[in-house]
Amino acid sequence: MIKREYGIAMRDGIELKSLVFLPGEGSHPLVMVRTPYGKEQFEAYTGLFLQAGLGVFLQDVRGTGASAGEFTPIVNEENDSLDTLAWLKEQEWYNGRLGLLALSYLGSATLALAALSDDVKAVVASSVPYEINNGVLGDGNVFMLHHTLPWHILTSKDKKMVDFSWPDTYKQLPLVDVLDDPNWETWLKNMDNEEFWEQFNLEGYVRKIEAPVLHFGGWWDFLLSSVTGMYRILEEEGNYRQKLILGPWSHNGILGNATELAGIDYGSSSPFLEETLAWFSNWLKEVNYEMEGPEVKAFLMNSNEWVEGNAWPHEKLVNIAWAMTGAGELNLLQGPQAFPPSSGAAETFFEYDPKHPAKTQGGAVWEFPAGGLEPGSVEQDKAKPGRALIYTSVPLAQEITILGEIVVQLVVSTDAPATDFAVKLIDIYPDGSRRLVKDGIREVCFNHLEKEPDDRYPATRISLSLGETGYTYKVGHRLQVEVGSSNFPKYARSLNQPDRFFSEETPVALNAMHFDASFANRIITPLLFQGEED
Repeated sequence: MIKREYGIAMRDGIELKSLVFLPGEGSHPLVMVRTPYGKEQFEAYTGLFLQAGLGVFLQDVRGTGASAGEFTPIVNEENDSLDTLAWLKEQEWYNGRLGLLALSYLGSATLALAALSDDVKAVVASSVPYEINNGVLGDGNVFMLHHTLPWHILTSKDKKMVDFSWPDTYKQLPLVDVLDDPNWETWLKNMDNEEFWEQFNLEGYVRKIEAPVLHFGGWWDFLLSSVTGMYRILEEEGNYRQKLILGPWSHNGILGNATELAGIDYGSSSPFLEETLAWFSNWLKEVNYEMEGPEVKAFLMNSNEWVEGNAWPHEKLVNIAWAMTGAGELNLLQGPQAFPPSSGAAETFFEYDPKHPAKTQGGAVWEFPAGGLEPGSVEQDKAKPGRALIYTSVPLAQEITILGEIVVQLVVSTDAPATDFAVKLIDIYPDGSRRLVKDGIREVCFNHLEKEPDDRYPATRISLSLGETGYTYKVGHRLQVEVGSSNFPKYARSLNQPDRFFSEETPVALNAMHFDASFANRIITPLLFQGEED
């Protein structure tokens, strides 16, 4: 094994520190990692690639680790990655065949190469935030505080996580004052500025990728939508040399070897390293075998089985709706177990006080024990009376498997000019324990409308995504939907006004759901049909 250290000058003279590992003399294909988290932490994985005859190139991106300059997310990555590749092309030990290990921001730092260079022969991608709604904002346009705040600290040269008091740091108001960092302040000031965020939009790069791509995603990864989103974009663009693997992993757990998460044993660990090594070996060593096996593999939690297919969403899905009623029921609207929803109340109310937000308990969150964050199907506390609305099904007479994106449709109102509606889907076990399946949130704003102080804003229909999953509800279990207005600190809490970043005011809101004969309040679950084909 040969190890070398280099300082590579960019077009503006800034030097980026890099490490190269080679399996021996001569020229070799390379696996590239460009990271803001310190290149040394990836040295532990180099041996696997070297044994397979692949070299490894590690680099601290600008303004991080040992590299010079100032770190500004995304802005310099295209030029710096292209300048780095130009330097590599001049080295006799590089044979012109490049693989990209594109994990999370590591992918953001190399997507330009995947799109613009013929040297890139293979990509392994996971959780690459190629646009704001699968990175900074969740699908419901609500700021993902739990990760974005510590991420700014982790990528800073002069701040450390241990210097902050967690989880109290999340609670400070105004939010902009929590961190003395120019990137933090700039992001919050421009949260509604589409032109500002366009500089971080990497979808154009994604659409130009022609190299084979292996996608890895975890059901408990807060960036999962970026994985399936990239897969679908490349399908649209005609890149059919793809593989998608979805399993019961968290954001960091994709790289790990744990078999359980949140106390649930899934029976096997992530095959990420094995699959990655096979992918790069196949495409970088001038073998270029045709892909074997199914294009998509998805793990079904609770049944601990894999299901295979050649498309995402899966080919054998049926969307089934469950109605929420004013009587607190969750009733199946179709299928053999369906029965008519009861009427119940025409409207039900709950109070949301930003000083007492509902605490995040599990789900698709970043692993951060000091911040009180644990990913996975964590057992749920019961909501405090008057702070949320609960809808529960009867025990299931047969098991069902949800595979894909869960969508919730609500008819809601509020007396606040802006607030959030947060939804959890829960699995109630026969012993009464309640474990989280998925959650989502959506901001609702009425500040463009005028009303009298004691009036409410008009009821409105909203739709929100709980994201994608593969989950089996067993016989005797019940589905439960919980509707509130916060999931903190996963998402920055609404202050019941349009400004959630610069204000310290926390007025209380009275929020409501409205019901009629149309059963418009519903959750739509994609169920996997596993019966015999005609």
